[in-house]
Amino acid sequence: MSKKQPQAAQSLEVAGLRCRYRRQQRKSLRIQLDADGDVWVFCPWYLPEFLLRRFLVEKLPWIHEQRARLQELALQEDDDVLLHLGETLRLQRCSREGRARVERQGDRLILYCPAHIDRAAQRLLLEAWQRRELERLLPAMIERWERAFGVNVAAWGIRRMRTRWGSCNTVARRLSFRLALVEMPLDCIDYVVAHECAHLCERHHNQRFYALLDAHLPNRRALEQQLQR
Repeated sequence: MSKKQPQAAQSLEVAGLRCRYRRQQRKSLRIQLDADGDVWVFCPWYLPEFLLRRFLVEKLPWIHEQRARLQELALQEDDDVLLHLGETLRLQRCSREGRARVERQGDRLILYCPAHIDRAAQRLLLEAWQRRELERLLPAMIERWERAFGVNVAAWGIRRMRTRWGSCNTVARRLSFRLALVEMPLDCIDYVVAHECAHLCERHHNQRFYALLDAHLPNRRALEQQLQR
C-alpha cells in the first residue's frame, strides 16, 4: 500500500491558544515551538481531534513555559550592544524617574528611564532614537544625490523593511529607507540613498542604471557586498 501524501497544516484553538498541526505517517505525537513561539504538533493520520485536544491541554503548562523562555531569550539577544553607523556601542541602562531619553557618550549608549519600564518598551525607545539619528543623516545625502543626478525627490520616509534597504516609487518620486540602515557605515547609507535616487533616472536595474552609479561611485560593488553581509 502506498504511503499517504503529507497533509497541509491545519489549526485549532485550545484554551485560547492557537495551535497548528499536521497529520503524518507516524505512530506517535510530537510537539514543538518554532522561533516565533508558534505551537506545532505532528500526529498520526488516524488520531481523532478530541485526543489531539486532550494532548494539548495536558501540554499547556509546558507550552507556556517554553514560550516564556523564548520571549526572554529574544529580549536578551544582543541586548547589551547596539550597532550604530558601523560601530558597536555598549548599551547601559540607568533607572531614573521622569521622561525617558537616550544619550550617547563615546562608545556607550545610555538609556535613562524609570525602573518600571519593561524591555519591550525600552526597545521601542531605542528604535525611536535610531529613527531620529537616520532622519538627521538622510536629508543632506538626498540633497547631494538630487544634485548629482539632476532629479527631485518629492518625499521620503523610514519604514521597517525585512529584505530591502530602500525602495523608490518612481511615479510619486518617493523614497523609503529601512530603519536598520542606521546600523550600517555612513558610506553604505550614502550608497543606498544614491541607489534609490538613481531610480528616478532609470527605473530598472539595467546596464544604464549601474553605469550611472559606477560613474559616481567607483567602489559601488564593494559597498553592495558590505550591505549583503
